[in-house]
Amino acid sequence: MFVLDVGTDAGALVIYTGPELKDAEVEISHDDGGPPRKVHTGVVERRISGRPTWAAVFPSLKAGRYSFWRPYAVRSGAEIAPGRVTELDWR
Repeated sequence: MFVLDVGTDAGALVIYTGPELKDAEVEISHDDGGPPRKVHTGVVERRISGRPTWAAVFPSLKAGRYSFWRPYAVRSGAEIAPGRVTELDWR
C-alpha cells in the first residue's frame, strides 16, 4: 500500500510494466535545467482485483517534466501535474 502525497506543487507517477521488469529499477530526474538529480524506485508485483500487475510508484514528485534514465536509455518521459496521479503504460 502507498500513500500518495499530491498537492498544489506535487503529483505522483505510476508506471505499469510487464513481468520482465519485475525487480528492475526505474530512475528519473526532473528536467529543471540543472544537473540531473536522479530518484529511483523498483518495479514490484502487485495484486489488483486478484490479478498480478507490475508497477513502479513514485508517490510524490515536484510538478514538471521528467526524463527516464533506467531501465531504458535517457529519454523524455512524463509531465507531472500538481494534485494528480500520472499513469504510464509500458506493457
